Amino acid sequence: MVWIGGPPGAGKSSVARLLARRHGLRVYASDTRTWEHRDRALRAGVPAALDFERLSVERRWSAPPEVLVARSLHHERGPMVVEDVRSLPPNHSPSSRAPSSPPGWSGRTPPRCGCCPTRRNGAGASGTGT
Repeated sequence: MVWIGGPPGAGKSSVARLLARRHGLRVYASDTRTWEHRDRALRAGVPAALDFERLSVERRWSAPPEVLVARSLHHERGPMVVEDVRSLPPNHSPSSRAPSSPPGWSGRTPPRCGCCPTRRNGAGASGTGT
């Protein structure tokens, strides 16, 4: 596994696709699991997820930064990503593209690749900035 992290628009998806093609890896993009992870957190009764769902759209974003981070399930999603990756069939080695390092990862730390946006690549390969 190669863990690729960085801010939006840094090129994480592009790097993951290139590595996957070159080395025969599967790409796991945590962004594609956002709503599944939200549902898992709701079923588990995670207070930040329940709080987010109860609030109006306007009130969801009018909170201090630490509350916004908690509502994003930043800390809870790491173990969910690890669980997802561990449940993949064993005959593929994934290249994982996720927003942060994997909390809850036990055992060997995976190789990491950090991406940083520049003026040249700031829009991302897809041109969307994500």
